[in-house]
Amino acid sequence: MIQVDHIGIAARNAESSARRLAEILGGPPPIVDGADDDMYRLDLAHGTFVLFNPAEKIDLSHVAFRVDQERFDAIVTRLRTLGVPFGNRHDDTNNGRSDDVELGGAGRVYFLDENGHLFEVTC
Repeated sequence: MIQVDHIGIAARNAESSARRLAEILGGPPPIVDGADDDMYRLDLAHGTFVLFNPAEKIDLSHVAFRVDQERFDAIVTRLRTLGVPFGNRHDDTNNGRSDDVELGGAGRVYFLDENGHLFEVTC
């Protein structure tokens, strides 16, 4: 068996980045983590989590989340409410569309965080 335990993401401001992603995904607030309490953990399902760690140099990441239709619709609503640009194409993250023609109309959105990381949510 192979299972993802966690994903580490570099951030200029780990707390702010973790809180913003939690807000968009509709998840619980992040938890302080790390030996120096300088990291922030965003818990997901099945024991997996995203760990934001402080860094001056940011290597850009692409992280995709799969959610059910109800959560997807709520995320799109939150993106709109928060004024976060999003789009249904990785190369056009601000076209405001959330359908995915390649997947037969299933939902897909991409958005960038404050560090330039590309997040994707699909259902």
